[in-house]
Amino acid sequence: MPAPTPIPITTTVELEEFYSTPQLLYPEMNEIFIHGNTIELRWKPVGELAENEYYAVRLNYMYQGQPADGGKNTNETTWTIPLNIDRPADGPGFNYTWYVYVERTIDGNPIPVSHESEHRQFTWER
Repeated sequence: MPAPTPIPITTTVELEEFYSTPQLLYPEMNEIFIHGNTIELRWKPVGELAENEYYAVRLNYMYQGQPADGGKNTNETTWTIPLNIDRPADGPGFNYTWYVYVERTIDGNPIPVSHESEHRQFTWER
């Protein structure tokens, strides 16, 4: 008699549990900032988040010629990018792309529960 085939167990999120797509407020597309100035990313709330949910704020950019990313998980609807960001974007453009989505942690695993917001770019000149 053959051994029973194991059935993988997966965690799923019901579609009705999804949040609306976060709406970005600031900065606008292609804004230019001078290094030393604070950049506060802002977006509209999608509703009350559960204890195991947060906004996943993501930055994408080039660092030493390679794609890099950064960001923060937060319950707030703002994030101030640290002035001493660990790996600043390559020049001469110093371009960053940012976006936000809602994530839920289940059994230590992050699961997106909203679509990504629009992706916006800004320049942070050094």
